[in-house]
Amino acid sequence: MSIYLKKNRFAKIDAFYNLRLDEFHMETHAHNRCEIMYVTDGNCEVELDGQLFRLNPGYFVFIDQDIPHRLTVGRKNPCSIMNIEFTCADNIQGVDLHYISERADSFREFLEDRQDYKLLFDNQNMAGSLKTLIDMLYNKQNDNSYMVELMFSQILVIMSLCEKGIRKQSGLLYIKKAKEYINENYLYDITSEMIANYAGINRSYLHTLFSRYENCSITTYINTLRLERAVFLLKNTNMKITDIAFSTGFNSRQHFGYTFEKHFNISPLKYRKLVNRPESANTETFVQGTVHDKGKGS
Repeated sequence: MSIYLKKNRFAKIDAFYNLRLDEFHMETHAHNRCEIMYVTDGNCEVELDGQLFRLNPGYFVFIDQDIPHRLTVGRKNPCSIMNIEFTCADNIQGVDLHYISERADSFREFLEDRQDYKLLFDNQNMAGSLKTLIDMLYNKQNDNSYMVELMFSQILVIMSLCEKGIRKQSGLLYIKKAKEYINENYLYDITSEMIANYAGINRSYLHTLFSRYENCSITTYINTLRLERAVFLLKNTNMKITDIAFSTGFNSRQHFGYTFEKHFNISPLKYRKLVNRPESANTETFVQGTVHDKGKGS
């Protein structure tokens, strides 16, 4: 059962191995268990849901239930692999996933980021913990079941910490790309789907990134840029407010007026009367460039 379903509260190890493979060709298959496959030496190719990846030492992959996958170890290129497979369900005896997620933020975030598989790099010495767990399983006795569950819980947390490190690094790259698109197109009618497609991620993850790193929604970020541009036009041109609204990306004067007043606590018309300092339109390019630079650096 999937690790992401809340009803599947417990996890129990069903299979495990620590092997050195000289040449191996696994047929594409899927099963109702989750899997962690870790390469300790050499390299191999793993196909996950039709996508081919090469795993080098220190890399490992988490595979959720029912995801088609296969393993290939090339000729004259031996590979050492540690592997565990585990079932997640609500009616088995095993580690309590709810308990772990309540006490480890990284694991809670791991469960929230629902991906069929996750290619990860070990920056937390997961190899040592995984080897210890597998050794315990090979020598399992009735009196060490509690220690097995503790070590298994630790591995799940370590795995989530590995993902958190990668997620933070990749998340910053994704949001940088999204902001580049916004800064170039905020004067037009753009949507979160268009931004997400440009950044190469889904809309849900895009919204999560802006909330996490910008402390605001995508709409707020875009409107801030539009309002900065509108302020310039109100101060330095004689354009009608309706024209300013449409030229800065708003779809109506009413929407522009509402957003402006909500942000500045003053209407566009009152603001213009208050500042009333028309300047040369030649400064427009400079100010627009300043807005763009600010957006890219925030």
